[in-house]
Amino acid sequence: MSFTPYDVFHLSLDFRTGPDLPSAARLDLTMHKLLDSDRYADDSGTVAIWGTPAIDGRIINAAEIARRARQNGIAALATQLDCAFLLVIHDRVADRLTVVTDRFGSLPFFYCIEAGHFVASSSFKLLFDRRGALASPGFDPWMLAEFLHFRRVLSNHTYDRGISFLSGGSILSIEGRGGVQCQRYWRISAGKLDLDQDQLAERLADELQRSMQTYMSDDRRFGLLLSGGLDARALLAAAPRAPVCFTTTPKPNNELAVARELAALRGAEHIYIPRPEQLLNEALSPSVALSGGMTIFTEVQFIGYGPSVLQKADTLFMGLALDIMFCGHYLPKSLVSFAGRSGWHFRLHDLPDDLPSAFVDTISYRLKTSDPMRVVRADRRDEMRVRLIESVRMVMDEGRELGLQGYDLWEYVHLHDLARHYSMLMAQSVRTFAACRIPAITNALYDLCWAMRAQDKANWRVYQTAIALLNADMMAIRNANTNIRASMPLWQQSIVKFARAAGQKLGIRTGASPSWWDRSWPEPRQAIDANPLIQAKVADLPHSSALASTGLFDHDGIQSVLEEHTSGTRDHTVLLCELLTIDRALQPFESTIPT
Repeated sequence: MSFTPYDVFHLSLDFRTGPDLPSAARLDLTMHKLLDSDRYADDSGTVAIWGTPAIDGRIINAAEIARRARQNGIAALATQLDCAFLLVIHDRVADRLTVVTDRFGSLPFFYCIEAGHFVASSSFKLLFDRRGALASPGFDPWMLAEFLHFRRVLSNHTYDRGISFLSGGSILSIEGRGGVQCQRYWRISAGKLDLDQDQLAERLADELQRSMQTYMSDDRRFGLLLSGGLDARALLAAAPRAPVCFTTTPKPNNELAVARELAALRGAEHIYIPRPEQLLNEALSPSVALSGGMTIFTEVQFIGYGPSVLQKADTLFMGLALDIMFCGHYLPKSLVSFAGRSGWHFRLHDLPDDLPSAFVDTISYRLKTSDPMRVVRADRRDEMRVRLIESVRMVMDEGRELGLQGYDLWEYVHLHDLARHYSMLMAQSVRTFAACRIPAITNALYDLCWAMRAQDKANWRVYQTAIALLNADMMAIRNANTNIRASMPLWQQSIVKFARAAGQKLGIRTGASPSWWDRSWPEPRQAIDANPLIQAKVADLPHSSALASTGLFDHDGIQSVLEEHTSGTRDHTVLLCELLTIDRALQPFESTIPT
């Protein structure tokens, strides 16, 4: 596996504005190695699409987008479109460039306005380097602090105040003579469905089935990244025909065994891909090129898997976002404990008055394995906390304007603009060799997610029941996360877990929960320990001129954290990998950019 900077996919454009430039000469549009994309051009303009825009359960191409846009107008078309997409429409007659995002903000699109140019790209890093990266006049060190704490950047912000992320449900228009206008064609509804959990499960099962039918409506060789949990299982159960299933683990283990059972039950071909031990050695630059350094580089989990996949499939499904949408994965909740042991079911927490502060202190995806303040200069720590709280408050204020309240405000922070979620880098890593589709992303599923109460999500009953309605036999197979029948309510799974623990104390052989080596991913520390090139780069972090130049980081703090990690006193893998991600993001790649 070998990547040079920017030798990953990207969509980029340069739209020159001004009164004296002819419309036909305004647009430079690059779609470099962009899979699941299409382009149509005629005398009146150009339409480029990325993703899978669909209408009435059918994926449509760029020519049909162009026809419908001219017939009904772009705004009307946008409200009709479903699934994950990004549209770029250049109207030469009107001398206008229009960019349309799906409702979810599921595909990344960053833009900036320079003298006489509207410049945009799916790669933040490409724009950031163009503006000088760390030397950019818009460089914002506080967004580095936000990434350090949350493992992601919130809202439409980036490491450069001059570069913005285009939010979901947006139509951005740029006139040839100058002027930029952004409007929302769709907003989240705050209303709740007056349905019980069984009725919600029926609705969810129906919509999962429709989603898979839509995403499989074109002629592709479909594959599914299948684990032993619930999300990929839901897609396999809902699919109108079985895709080829792929499972990757460090070695044959419990996760693989469960995945094989699931595939066999559905009659699907199953292929095992051993995870390369040193996969991350060469993954740093392509990861940062894909995420802009705003997602920890280790999430580029499938880079280099092309040779193992493309013999059987050119389009892969992933179960991303289903757990966030229907299991309340990041709701303020905790596992119920008994006799000092945590169970498998959750207690939903009451919400405090100061919701932004509570979010900063307790959101489950924040950096918890280390204290990020240890590597921040002492004189910047108080301001860092204030800025983190205000950033969350700003996002929640957006939600309040939509009518959201309570738990919905909490979930709004990570349930809109899904491309910014840290897990989406896994999908981006697939897109370096195959089209990647995320069937959680449909209008109906998104609406249903927002229409469900937090109490309907917290303990998964609606989700479990929906999958069982699609295929009860698949839910009778154990969940690889617990080794307990997947359909069993979580409170009952807790009883099983507590009974196992009691039996072990009595010397009775019982089942056991799987350990890290029985899961899809290696132990976190292996991200450094198993990759000599990463080890060397981590060792240089205390001497990083890029980190020092930000005015945010403390050299001695980084050295202290590194020494603790190296000696085995404490595992600081996540913090060190975050710092390495930032370090690489702040250093420009070479200037040669493929076209």
